[in-house]
Amino acid sequence: MPVLSLKVSAPAMPRPAAPAAAPRLAAERTARWSRLLYLVLALGIALRLVHFFYSRSFVTDELYLGVNIIKKGYWALATEPFEYQQKAPIGYLWAVKSLALVFGYGEKSLRLFSLLAGIASLLVLVPVARYFLKPWTVVVAVAIMAFSSACVFHSIEAKQYATELLAAVVAVWLYTRYRARTDVGSLLLWGLLGSALLWFSFSLIFVLAGIGIGLSVHALARRQWRTLLLYAIPFGLWVLSFGAQYLLITSKYHESGWLIDYFDRMDQAFMPMPPSVASAKWLAHKVYLTLLHPLSLMLDLDGNLDVLNQHPLRYVFKMGWLHLSCLVIGAVYFARKDRLNFAVLLLPMALAVAASAVKVYPFHERFTLFLLPALIIVISLGVEWLQRRLARRPAWFGLLLALFFAPTVITSAREAADPRLAMHTEYSREAIMYVNEHYRPGDAVYVFWNMNQSYEYYQLAYPLKYTAVTGSFVKNEASGPADYLRRLQPDFDRLKGARRLWLVYDNQNRNAIGDYVTLPEWYHREDFSPPGLLHAYFGTLGKKTQQVQYNRNTVALYELQPTPAPSPRPMLRPKTATRLPAQH
Repeated sequence: MPVLSLKVSAPAMPRPAAPAAAPRLAAERTARWSRLLYLVLALGIALRLVHFFYSRSFVTDELYLGVNIIKKGYWALATEPFEYQQKAPIGYLWAVKSLALVFGYGEKSLRLFSLLAGIASLLVLVPVARYFLKPWTVVVAVAIMAFSSACVFHSIEAKQYATELLAAVVAVWLYTRYRARTDVGSLLLWGLLGSALLWFSFSLIFVLAGIGIGLSVHALARRQWRTLLLYAIPFGLWVLSFGAQYLLITSKYHESGWLIDYFDRMDQAFMPMPPSVASAKWLAHKVYLTLLHPLSLMLDLDGNLDVLNQHPLRYVFKMGWLHLSCLVIGAVYFARKDRLNFAVLLLPMALAVAASAVKVYPFHERFTLFLLPALIIVISLGVEWLQRRLARRPAWFGLLLALFFAPTVITSAREAADPRLAMHTEYSREAIMYVNEHYRPGDAVYVFWNMNQSYEYYQLAYPLKYTAVTGSFVKNEASGPADYLRRLQPDFDRLKGARRLWLVYDNQNRNAIGDYVTLPEWYHREDFSPPGLLHAYFGTLGKKTQQVQYNRNTVALYELQPTPAPSPRPMLRPKTATRLPAQH
């Protein structure tokens, strides 16, 4: 029977069958959906392994955190401020540090824990989906996560976001397992497990708060005082764990005004306040964007599909209209079907939006990954509702389901065939290692400030042949290009005497960690190019003979003119003593 055929689950027109055959038919259907589920899980794991073993270069954020993991020990990771103003849950940091001590500090080693978390998220989603959905819709739910380009990316990213997703899925699974328990032992275990998860995820507090508020209000409305009292056991432990983590670790992070400014300007990550039409538009737009990240259901028009971005029907090609319809239908259907579970799953989103309104938490892309389990359940319920409405037309629903999954399957297949199409691809490793492969004794290497983190990580993780001069960060003190060049002279003085000069830089990044966007103004003018200023200066010292481009990362080689030796002084005859006339 074709995979997309829904005759096995269409309730409207069942074929007459002998009573004795009914259990056998049900068992066959269950086995059929189980085999398809195993296939989807295998494909999802395979996608993650393809990208893991491709081992792309670290992106900037991975480099920032990787430098700290290499340099710091366990105690320092928990107590000391990080270079590049990085933050990550201590459970994640210690887990990655432990794996790195065993397997080394290469990219695969620092990504291994994220890979394991990404695969575990897929597996744990299965019992979660089975709690809320029908057997065939479980396959739909798991397929959404399996083929999600965002999930695949974060599963091989040396950052904590795959762990945040796993913590959210496990928290929902624990909710389905323990919400009806009334014995103290079970509730104590639930509290301890949730408390432990908080040390691996910053965003999990939204999920646990949603569970706590939803269940407490439900018990209060029904006047279930004993149940409400028992809930104090797990909920109280979660509060204590969160408070301890905040006092011991999170509160020591410096207030990042520049980061709030960045998210506000660049990503519109905070809901406009006070509430207005702009707030409603912002919220609608952010909900729509969840279809792209973290769900990754819409078609990503990049690479050879970039031409479609100019097409008037580009939004039709992306299929967001279909996915958004399923999301809205699923939310309405879920709210009518099961208000408690609807509230528990959707309250974390409301809390995150509220946190964004007061600029405490950015509602944007990777920071919304913890919402993925709820979003998957809701949109799968929308698909389930559509199947019921089209039960008499299984072919129509099969076509609808094919259209639903076509964009995400196309995107994941394209990225598996060419991992360079994955989101946020950078090539800093290729640039640093190109210099390493072509370096000669007597060469000088100058790494511009916006790639210092790349050089620092790969110098620590790999045995480089050269010691580079890392560019000083003086742009915020300079009054203009001429003054900027003058302030870089101490860097350039360290390059003297070299036969060849390598220049390595990122041609896009103008904002350092801690910088307010667009400041200083002279540095961010469109007619000013910081690398161009360096090329002009080094061009006075020699001739550029090579320039290698790795997307936004550039390597240039200059053959330097020999420094003229100082002219020798003419030989002078020794002075003879002047004989004075004799004195009489």
